[in-house]
Amino acid sequence: MSKDIGEDLVGAWLRLIAECDFVQYNVPLRGKQGEIDIVGINLAQKTAYICEVATHTGGLQYVKGSKPNNVDKITRKFQDDVAYARKYLADFQHRFMLWSPVVIHPHSDTTKYNQFQDLIDIRRNLRDSHQADIEMVVNEIYLERVTQLQHKATKETAASEYPVFRLLQILHSLENHVKKLQARGIDTAAMLAQAE
Repeated sequence: MSKDIGEDLVGAWLRLIAECDFVQYNVPLRGKQGEIDIVGINLAQKTAYICEVATHTGGLQYVKGSKPNNVDKITRKFQDDVAYARKYLADFQHRFMLWSPVVIHPHSDTTKYNQFQDLIDIRRNLRDSHQADIEMVVNEIYLERVTQLQHKATKETAASEYPVFRLLQILHSLENHVKKLQARGIDTAAMLAQAE
């Protein structure tokens, strides 16, 4: 289980939406320092999802020496991920994914640090160096994946191994219950206050 809520969300999506049979967090690179945030394996489709997760709610912002370092850091991580996948998951189709909820689009073309351009540069770097493509699960694409989980949570009531999915189930159930109470004119807080 992940200790990071962003990683938990990605793991839940891999297991419940992409139907991965196995989801592993913080997979160590063999013979090298570092790790892959999440690997999901779908045996039926022979697909390995290799995911890096950057849950930065203020925008994608890795820094080195007080300067943005998104391109170098993320490119290096995926270069390691691609090498790992090709060596140890060679029998699977590979889907490399970067999950980050907020990537800021600049207000002008003259913005000095452009997070959206960073994504383009990262993709280009990986295509040039490793002939690999990275799916960018960011902004509205990220929200769409969360919405898929929310929709699934409306259909399932059994406890989940994923805390973020269980939270979505609880919120859905609570919202429906409160709507029913309100439709009947029931105000729980007022009733409890009267009973004191």
